[in-house]
Amino acid sequence: MSGQRWNPPGVACLYLNVDVLTARNNVVGRFAGLPYGPEDLEPTEAPVLIVVKVPEGLALDAFSDKGVTAVGPPTTYPLDSADNLVAHSVFQPIGTAAYQAGLDGVASHSAAPGSSRELAWFPRSQPASVTERVSFSAWW
Repeated sequence: MSGQRWNPPGVACLYLNVDVLTARNNVVGRFAGLPYGPEDLEPTEAPVLIVVKVPEGLALDAFSDKGVTAVGPPTTYPLDSADNLVAHSVFQPIGTAAYQAGLDGVASHSAAPGSSRELAWFPRSQPASVTERVSFSAWW
């Protein structure tokens, strides 16, 4: 299991978008630089929006100005002073500390341009439950 922004390799984490705009912007980012977009895929291969219910828990605040300042990423997060994405290596120790402290995730700004908020959720004991699957044509 490879690591991502808030979780190091070996720590399971489910990355969730707070809204459809953020989900869409993350999909756009995945296709950036490719000669095709998600709308060019066969319907059975196109991204599906999965709506989930996350069990109750407590997440580290890396979203509010106060929270970002307290946990330590640059105040320009998710970008550095040169407008580049801050490397995962900056965030993984913060996520690891949150995980080791028994928190259930990290609430943060999305790294996708024009987006809102994301939750990196550590599925410790209960999985998130899928409440709805929305086809690409219905949510795009």
